[in-house]
Amino acid sequence: MQMQKIDFFDSFCDSLRQAGFSIGGSNDEGIFSLSTYFSDNIIAYTGNRETDPWEWRMRGITECNDLLYGKLFYENFITQIY
Repeated sequence: MQMQKIDFFDSFCDSLRQAGFSIGGSNDEGIFSLSTYFSDNIIAYTGNRETDPWEWRMRGITECNDLLYGKLFYENFITQIY
């Protein structure tokens, strides 16, 4: 899958649709995350609606009718085995 750099909210939504699923941040377990494709201007917890991924979680579900947000807490719930 060829992913483009994510520069702002709309490019994040396009990339998420292409990927189908992504966890919220980076990880050491090798689980796919769109955060790998964030450009340098993407910074969390700034409150900027265009470049803050923390803001995107709510924007995605309120502005897009084909995206959803969820939290997964149980360890090993997402695994490379599948």
